[in-house]
Amino acid sequence: MRDVIRLRGVRVHNLKGIDLDLPVNRLTVVTGPSGSGKSSLAFDTLYAEGRRRFVQSLSAYARQFLERIDRPDAELIESIFPAIAIEQKNSVTGSRSTVGTVTEVYDYLRLLFARIGTVRCPHCGKVVKSDGVHDVLNVFERAEGERIWICFRPPAPTDAALLRKKGFVRFLEESEEQRLDGIEGKLSQETPVVVDRLKGGTRMRTRAGEAVEAAFREGSGRMALLIGEEMREFDTGFRCASCGIDFVKPEPRLFSFNNPFGACPRCRGFGDVIDIDLNAIVPNENRSLGEGAIEPWRPSSRRGELRRMLEFAEREGIPVDVPWKDLEEEQRRAIIDGAGRFKGVRGFFAKLEKKKYKLPVRVLLSRYRAYLRCPACGGTRLRRDALLVRIGKRNIGDVVNWPISRAAEWIDELALTETQLATVGRVVAELRNRLRLLVDTGVGYLALNRRSQTLSGGETQRINLATALGGGLIGTLFVLDEPTIGLHPADTSKLIDIVRSIRDIGNTVVVVEHDRAMMEAADFIVDLGPGSGREGGEVVFAGSLEGLKGNRESVTAKYLRGDRT
Repeated sequence: MRDVIRLRGVRVHNLKGIDLDLPVNRLTVVTGPSGSGKSSLAFDTLYAEGRRRFVQSLSAYARQFLERIDRPDAELIESIFPAIAIEQKNSVTGSRSTVGTVTEVYDYLRLLFARIGTVRCPHCGKVVKSDGVHDVLNVFERAEGERIWICFRPPAPTDAALLRKKGFVRFLEESEEQRLDGIEGKLSQETPVVVDRLKGGTRMRTRAGEAVEAAFREGSGRMALLIGEEMREFDTGFRCASCGIDFVKPEPRLFSFNNPFGACPRCRGFGDVIDIDLNAIVPNENRSLGEGAIEPWRPSSRRGELRRMLEFAEREGIPVDVPWKDLEEEQRRAIIDGAGRFKGVRGFFAKLEKKKYKLPVRVLLSRYRAYLRCPACGGTRLRRDALLVRIGKRNIGDVVNWPISRAAEWIDELALTETQLATVGRVVAELRNRLRLLVDTGVGYLALNRRSQTLSGGETQRINLATALGGGLIGTLFVLDEPTIGLHPADTSKLIDIVRSIRDIGNTVVVVEHDRAMMEAADFIVDLGPGSGREGGEVVFAGSLEGLKGNRESVTAKYLRGDRT
């Protein structure tokens, strides 16, 4: 007897020498007779390589269970595909997962904003950028024939004698050149020390480059060019040249709310904070302060707080007989936030926070607190520095708050220069592809920052379907459970096109479905029946659509032929 084993992507050429070749296409292995040592060795080698390849396609969580599975006794293994079941089930429980992170769209957006995003100073509105030697030399070359002084300002008051020891002999005072000879004491931080004097143009580029590097080094990343009467400042740091304010240089982790570096420090990247719920504090806005509009202070046990509030209102001229809704915004804010010796509602709850070890206090706090949108980041989950980075007029928080369909339009309309295209061309192409797939699967109305745990089963399934296609998996078996449920009939054709795309790149797709359009698009149909429930369980038909329509035993065929409606 001979064992025949067929695997995908593994081949043994020469049984005697166990010569392995591992191409991508499907190949065949014929082992020796049962009991042969070489046969066993060939199988062990083959099994190990096939298992390694399959294990690489699994998550770290799934891999731990493989160690508990015994090696199967097999006579024939043919065309093994790693299988992915895409169910109508949402198993996400973490609040950090969003539509953007699940589909990996957010990862590409982080790259996009980190590479071509610009920062404008919120005070003066000027673009903040980091200068290098190349930027300085570009200015130097454009000033053809002009006299240029390459200078630096000491990072701290520096002894003139120390500067002379380093080889510097000149400094500038009100744009006039002075010599360091005979100068005693220290030069201030604002005094430009001359590194070199050159004429602008391309001829002296090499010497100018060396001088600029020295100026950046001595000035701790800052240097200047005096061209005529104009002093041009350059800085390798990421700070505003006008205001001198330091900013964080854009990088991918700055836009990650799952990274402490990029997460909002107030909500820690969750987008929500626990705060007092004003709707619970003032449940009836038609009540006045005198009638007990502030609900926590109505019980008799807290009459002292009510009395202090009424005394504060009298001192500040806040009417106590006017409904809460008719008070001015500043008056309401004074009652909630407090002023002077009166700590307000927030101060009252801050005092209770110190007594959380008491059960009644914890019950009281839970009654008047709720998860509210973080006031620091506006629900974007990111620190302020990340929201200052913009492409055009939009930051990453704006893009993830839009519906996916609008984000796709924004990416399509993005006008990039040749330099930007060379930097992020592939990132933009990937974004366009993934967003288009999400729109085509019928979830274009969702926002990218929508929490995954709030999605329905159908939405989760279609998102996972678009993610699988966007990832470019091949040689995989996809099993879909009724993907058309909850989908508008007008979008069914788009879904069918996506399923066909998955098939066309080298995958097998098995769909459990009752939709007529999906059945008619199938290459092969398996009809289970003859009835439903207890009356089912048999394969009534397996073959093409035309063959199913001609089957007289199938109930499904009667509807497809039009015998029943």
